[in-house]
Amino acid sequence: MYWFSEWLKNTVHTTIAGVYGSWYFCSGTAQGMPAGATRGALRRATTYSFGSISFGSLIIALINMLRQACSVAQRHEAAQGSLVGSVAFWVLGCLISLLDWLVTFFNRYAFCHIALYGKAYLPAARDTWSMMKDRGVDALAADCLVGPVLTMGSVFVSYVCALLAYLYLRYTHPAYNQDGDFTAVIMAFAFVIGLQICQIFLTPMSSGIETIFAAMAWDPQVMIEQHPDLYQRLVQLYPRVQQAIHA
Repeated sequence: MYWFSEWLKNTVHTTIAGVYGSWYFCSGTAQGMPAGATRGALRRATTYSFGSISFGSLIIALINMLRQACSVAQRHEAAQGSLVGSVAFWVLGCLISLLDWLVTFFNRYAFCHIALYGKAYLPAARDTWSMMKDRGVDALAADCLVGPVLTMGSVFVSYVCALLAYLYLRYTHPAYNQDGDFTAVIMAFAFVIGLQICQIFLTPMSSGIETIFAAMAWDPQVMIEQHPDLYQRLVQLYPRVQQAIHA
């Protein structure tokens, strides 16, 4: 479930990144936007880049699985009254959550690179790491504004799903949960389902922003020459963009 949902999110993300990439590189040229940009981006994401997206999604899926396992174990230890075990799993879950955030953040820009240049996952990851070290890309601080807003919406939906799961178990009394043994597991599963589905629907909102900043970091001259109005507005609102992309 984790792998498929991550693959679906990243396929949508890579497809949208391909569309924005077509706009970024082609809209200011004499030929203009290519015909069927969305169809072409989806075809590349599900054929040429299928293996790269699947591999990157597997890494995130494994981390998410470990994080959820720690969450369930921590709740189990708390229910058993084991304070030491509960705290230990809580600390481990926090460390895994931090790793998940770092890998997810890095992966999204690596998938932008895959969509823009068609490279395999590992070369794209190396290029993305080099770009971030070389440029700093302070402009990517846009994540600090966009990311939390979308995340708060997803978390709200997942808590609602967990609440509805609890109410279902509380008032229907299914036979498999007469003693309440599966309440925590079912609530956790409902939480994850709500979070993943909501994030899938919110992916298009963040993908376009990330693609523009990533493309500007790799090829800033295209932004300056073909999209001068947008570039000037970015510089006006966030002057450090110029230092980040070495313009």
